[in-house]
Amino acid sequence: MEEEDRYTRITLRIPKELHAQLSDAADQTSKSLNAEIVGRLTESFRDQLIGRASLTAIPLPDLVERVEQLQAQMDAASEAERRRMLKLELSVRSSRESYLTSMIAQTQHRIEDLEEALFDAEDADHLPKAKRLSAKIDEEKRYLAHLQEDIESLRREQKERAEELREILKL
Repeated sequence: MEEEDRYTRITLRIPKELHAQLSDAADQTSKSLNAEIVGRLTESFRDQLIGRASLTAIPLPDLVERVEQLQAQMDAASEAERRRMLKLELSVRSSRESYLTSMIAQTQHRIEDLEEALFDAEDADHLPKAKRLSAKIDEEKRYLAHLQEDIESLRREQKERAEELREILKL
């Protein structure tokens, strides 16, 4: 077979920086630019060929066993990661519950203070102020109801996640 028959001529467009790197590498190894490119491309495929050859050299039962071992390791890692994420989620939810509890207490104190101010305004027959305070109390009570709904929802979710974590820990 003639030398020319083994090769195909192609036109290749590459970035100038890559061309400069390849030219420098070719000069350092005293190769032509073409030989440097062909050598690098061949090397990149050699890894795949070696990988295929090594897989075919392993008897099938051993290969199946190794794949099962790797799958078990991946499953264990997935479960460990899932446990870690659930614990983190429970911690974040616990912090959120503490925050909501604090907000509920503050809102209840504001309502008590506003109710006391309303009582004083009504005693002084200061109706415009009493009206404003009454509206503010209603607003604070709506906010309190919203906070209480949030905390109840959060507690339900926490309970579900805790159950899920307990199930995982049993495994």
